[in-house]
Amino acid sequence: MNYKIPSEASTTMMKVGARLEESRSYLNFVNFEDSLKKQKEKAWNEQWFGFLPEQILETVVFALYQRFGQFPLIVKVLKTWIDKGLDNHDFKLLCHFHIQLTEPYYRWATGQYFYQRYNEGFDDIPSNILGKQLEKAFGKEKDLSSQSYQRLARGILSTARDTGILKGKAEKFFAHPLVSIEFLGYLVYALYHFKFPFGEFVTSPYIQSVIKDEAQLRRLLTDGQRKNWWEFNWDHGLFSLYPKFSDIQQWYEEAF
Repeated sequence: MNYKIPSEASTTMMKVGARLEESRSYLNFVNFEDSLKKQKEKAWNEQWFGFLPEQILETVVFALYQRFGQFPLIVKVLKTWIDKGLDNHDFKLLCHFHIQLTEPYYRWATGQYFYQRYNEGFDDIPSNILGKQLEKAFGKEKDLSSQSYQRLARGILSTARDTGILKGKAEKFFAHPLVSIEFLGYLVYALYHFKFPFGEFVTSPYIQSVIKDEAQLRRLLTDGQRKNWWEFNWDHGLFSLYPKFSDIQQWYEEAF
């Protein structure tokens, strides 16, 4: 499957956020063969998320369908992993990855601007600065007011904190999350499913948002190579990676 990474920016992030508990419930209950309309009906009738008002529930189900439900072949592994006791830290990072896949504003902020700011020597992300940078990057594409970009910035920062990318309450700082080899394996094989060009892997937002230390990434990649999950070569700035399994399901069955 060739997955075209969404390029049309949306403001869903301002309305939904991370919704980690709702994400777990959605993945526990959802039947991927159901239409989005059917999923909304079941979520309401079966109280997947407790007693959310119907309008909010519909918005949440739509957002979670975008993040997870439209990728059933990948998320089937995630559902099984949750049933077998997925670590909460890994779950947060996996939610972060799925939000990146489907939210262009969030992907740009966490995978490009955060990385740039960190490498400029900063350890914090003020919301007013992020709002201005979002407007600078997307203002020509989306007719939003400066106030909307500021609200969006606050939503992105709160979501990144909830998924473990940032820390802090009023002020947000880089959290440097611990990345497991299992998380990296899911990431690699999900991108492999989308026919992602692995020559761009190291500089992709999916890596730069969670791993900013080249030595750490090399250690993880070497660990995966020892497990015979993939082969990689990283020399003189050139990177290549060759998965050993045909799909994410085969990888999961071997890894667990």
